[in-house]
Amino acid sequence: MRTYILSFLVLLSLTLIRDLNAQPSWGWQNPRPQGNNLTLLQAPDSQVAYAAGDDGAVVKTTDGGTNWQLLHFPRPISSQSLQFTDHLNGWVTGVYSDSVYLFSTSDGGSTWFTQFSSRGAIISFSFPDAFHTWLGIDSSLYRSTNGGTSWQLLYSGFSFVQLHFDNANAGWGIGNEFFLRTTDGGSSWVTTIVNLGLGESSLQQCRFVDTTVGWMIGRLTNSNYLSGHVLKTTDGGATWQQQLTFSGAFDYLCFTDIDPVSRDVCWTVASDGSLYKTTNGGANWLSLPRVANLNQLAVLSNGTLLGAGSFGNQVISIDSGLTWSQTSSGYTMLDASDMMVLDSTHVFAVGGRTLLKTADGGIHWNSTTMGSGLDFYSRSVWFTDSLRGWVGAEYTGGWGGLHRTTDGGQNWLVQVDSTHRITDLHFVNGSLGWFGEGGRVHFTSNGGESWSLRGYIPSIEIYTIFFASPTSGWAGGYIGLWHSTDGGTTWNEVRPGGSHLYAVDIFFLDPETGWVLTNGGNAGSVFRTTDGGTTWNSCSLGPHPFMRNVEFLDRTHGSIVGPDFSQIILSTTDGGVSWNQEESPTSLPLQRIRFSKNGNGWLLAEGGLILHTANLVTTVREYGVANPSPQIFELSQNYPNPFNPSTTISVSLQEQSNLRLIVFDVLGRRVREFVYEQVPAGVHEIAWDGNNSSGSPVASGVYLYRVTAGQKAITHRMLLLK
Repeated sequence: MRTYILSFLVLLSLTLIRDLNAQPSWGWQNPRPQGNNLTLLQAPDSQVAYAAGDDGAVVKTTDGGTNWQLLHFPRPISSQSLQFTDHLNGWVTGVYSDSVYLFSTSDGGSTWFTQFSSRGAIISFSFPDAFHTWLGIDSSLYRSTNGGTSWQLLYSGFSFVQLHFDNANAGWGIGNEFFLRTTDGGSSWVTTIVNLGLGESSLQQCRFVDTTVGWMIGRLTNSNYLSGHVLKTTDGGATWQQQLTFSGAFDYLCFTDIDPVSRDVCWTVASDGSLYKTTNGGANWLSLPRVANLNQLAVLSNGTLLGAGSFGNQVISIDSGLTWSQTSSGYTMLDASDMMVLDSTHVFAVGGRTLLKTADGGIHWNSTTMGSGLDFYSRSVWFTDSLRGWVGAEYTGGWGGLHRTTDGGQNWLVQVDSTHRITDLHFVNGSLGWFGEGGRVHFTSNGGESWSLRGYIPSIEIYTIFFASPTSGWAGGYIGLWHSTDGGTTWNEVRPGGSHLYAVDIFFLDPETGWVLTNGGNAGSVFRTTDGGTTWNSCSLGPHPFMRNVEFLDRTHGSIVGPDFSQIILSTTDGGVSWNQEESPTSLPLQRIRFSKNGNGWLLAEGGLILHTANLVTTVREYGVANPSPQIFELSQNYPNPFNPSTTISVSLQEQSNLRLIVFDVLGRRVREFVYEQVPAGVHEIAWDGNNSSGSPVASGVYLYRVTAGQKAITHRMLLLK
C-alpha cells in the first residue's frame, strides 16, 4: 500500500485561523444566539452540547441546554459532520466556496484550527484517538496514523456518507444502499446491501449502542413518493430489519435524526418535527407532540432532550418529549417581506400576519399578529412614530388592504379595502404619505387619518413607490418607471435605459439624487441620477439579475440585497458606479437592508431573521481648502465617555488605508471588531452600539479600543456605565 502526502489538500498543520472578514460585522438580533439552520447536534456529557449548521453556525451549552452561546467560527461553512470526544476536543467539517474544510478545537470551541482544506467534498470522518483519522473525500477513503501528517489511500470508488471507527482496526460506514464493516483499519470491507423497497434507497445515518445492536435511518425515492425508514440490526450489521416506515399518506416525509439510548430505547425525528420513541426494541413506537423547526435531537445522560433545527431553533424537554421549552430567544416569521427603520431605536419588520418591532435598537423584539380571520400576507410597512403605523397587505386571490395601528401594533383596523395588493407605501413626514394599489396612487395629508385617490398610472401594477419631497415622487413596477412633480396627481414615464424598465425598488436621498433597481432578462441594473431624473448613469449587476432592495446611507455608501431563494449583498463606496459582493451572514434569502441616519444597519431574511451592524459612518469634516485631509494618523477619545448604550469613535487618516477597530474587555478578550478596506483620507467616525459580535449587550465596565491603519496602531480606554 502506497503512502501519499495529499498534494491536492492545502495542509495548514493546525494553523490558528483569525477573522479576516474585511466587511461590516453582522450580529444576530432575532433570534438569539443565532438564526442559521442547525443540522448537527451532539452532547458529549450531561451538561455540554454542541450544535452546528449553515454559514459557520456553531453554538454551545455548558448547563445542560438551558443557555446557549454562539461560538466564533473561522469560516462560514455549511457543516457536514460534527464530532466531540469530550467537552473540550472536537472536529467540524464543512463546505465553503467550492472548498472543504476540517477544523478542530481543544478548548471547547474558543479557538479553532484548520487541519486541512481542499477542493472536493468531504463526506465523512472519524477520529477514534489522537493519531488515527479516516476521511471520506469524494469517492475515496484516506487514513492517517500520525495525526494527519501523512495519509494512505485505502479505498476508491465509494462515497461514505458516514464513517465510524471504535479503534485503529474496527469500523463501519454507510453510503447509498450499502452498510460496510472493516476489521483491518479500512483496508478491506464486508458489504451488506440494505434494500428499502422499490426505488432508490439512500442510507442517511447509523448509530450503534454496542458491537451488535445498531439503528439506522434511510429514505426511499421513486417516481411517486419519498418515504422514510427506521431499521435495526442485532448482529453487527450483517442483517437489518425495518422498524418504522412512513409512506402513502405520509408522502415526502423522511427522518432527519436517530438517537438510540440502549438496545430497547431509541428516538427518531421526522422532517416535519414529529418525534417517535420506542422502549421495546422497535416493536412499538410512541408518537410524541410535533416540534416546529426541529430536525436534530440529543439525549443527555440524565434523560433531558435537546433539540435543534431550522432558523436556529433550539428547544429542551425534561419530561421525555411531552412538552418543550424554547431556549433560543426570538420569533419566526414566515414570508418575511419588509422592514422600516424609524430611528436608531425603533425598527419594524413584517411578514405573513406577523409584525416584529423593537424599541431599544434590537436588544429586545416583540411580536404581534395582524389581520385576524384573513389569509393575510404583509407586503409593506411604514411607521410615522412609535405608535402610528400602516401595513400594506395582499390576501389570497390577489386583492388587498391597508391596515392601520395607533398603539404600536397591538391592535389593527382595515383602513382601505382594495381589489389589488398593496405592495409599498411611503411618507415624507408625519403628515404626507402615499401608497399604490394596481395603477392607482392614494394620498394622505393628515397623517393617515384618511386617504383619497390622487392619481392614476395606466398599464402598470405599482410595485414600489418613493417620494423624495412633497412634490417629487417615483413609482415603478413590471412595466416602467414613472415620475410625478405635483405630489402624485400626474405621472410621466421615464426610461433611463431607453426602454421600459422592470423597476423593483427606488431610493432617493433628496429630490436630485436617487437610484432605481431594475430586473430583466439575465441581468439586473441599478440606475443613478444626480439631477432629479433628467439624466441617468447605469451599472450592470452582472450575474445577479434578480435583486430586490436598494438602500443608501449617504451619497457614496449603499447596499443591494437579494435575490429570491438566495443570499447576496452588494455594496458600493462610490455612489453606485461599481459594486462589490459581501459575505452574507446567512444562507437564507435576504429580503431587505435598511440604515438609520447614524449609520446602523439591519438585515431582514427569510423566517423573520434579523441581523444588525454598526456600519462605518464616514463624515469628512470641513477643514478648509488649504487643509482638506489630516496630516497625521490620530485616534480621538470616544464621545460620549462614559457612555450608555452607544458611543462614537473618531479616526483621522492622512492617506487611504485599510482600517480595523477592535474592542477588547480588560482581560484582553475580543468583544467586537470592525474591518473596512480602502478607507479614504479624512476624518471618519465609527459608532459602537455597546453590543458584542453576537449582537448581545455587554456589561458595564472599562473597555479598550484599538484602531489599526496600515502598520500603525493606537489604543484608548472607554467606560460603559449602565
